[in-house]
Amino acid sequence: MRLHWILYEFEPGTTPALLLTRPGRGGISKMDQNWTTLLTEVAAAHNVPLEPIFRANDESLVHVKAAAQVGPCASWSGSVRESPS
Repeated sequence: MRLHWILYEFEPGTTPALLLTRPGRGGISKMDQNWTTLLTEVAAAHNVPLEPIFRANDESLVHVKAAAQVGPCASWSGSVRESPS
């Protein structure tokens, strides 16, 4: 079952939260930011707003915001399916 179909059963404006996990220490890395941006753009292409997105590692749990989006993610080449009526 697709996530955007499941969301139709909830109140309007409901968004799924996402947790990225990785080993290690330190703040938000460029890779964390890239993953957040990619996942946000792919989800948006399917009309699924991912908000908020968090990253957890061995020392912290932090909120990660997607980078400013200028257009479709260059690494995404999937197709967009319409939601069920």
